[in-house]
Amino acid sequence: MNQDLAGAHIAGASSEDRRHASDRLNNHDTKTTVAGLIMFDEKRKHGRVPLVLEASWEGSGSRSLARTTDISETGCFIDTQAEVAVGDILHIKLIPPDGDCISAQSEVIYRQRGVGFGVRFWSISDADRFRLNALLNAQMLTRRT
Repeated sequence: MNQDLAGAHIAGASSEDRRHASDRLNNHDTKTTVAGLIMFDEKRKHGRVPLVLEASWEGSGSRSLARTTDISETGCFIDTQAEVAVGDILHIKLIPPDGDCISAQSEVIYRQRGVGFGVRFWSISDADRFRLNALLNAQMLTRRT
């Protein structure tokens, strides 16, 4: 099973939503959010928020433009067909709507060939972490209304 979705829990979801999520998880549907709710992984401390942002990354002799599909305080999924290896260290730049980049040194935690890869942020400035958290909080509030 995909590392990103193993053991997922869905906060506030109905039993029917949980059953549908469980079915999708068991079928390895890696881009599932149920009723717009945040998905959690037992290994993950922070839930991922569905959020598409322009992104760029470089490292391991490559650089690419891409986009995110979901983000948390500690990592994100990069939607790209570019190849990376698990363990690669990348410099990620997220480009929020205000255009002021959020930068983080990141490690590739898993990849899905031809789809993208998940990273864990391991070095991010306090200012960029604050801006990232504000962006995530605003996105969660928007999804609730």
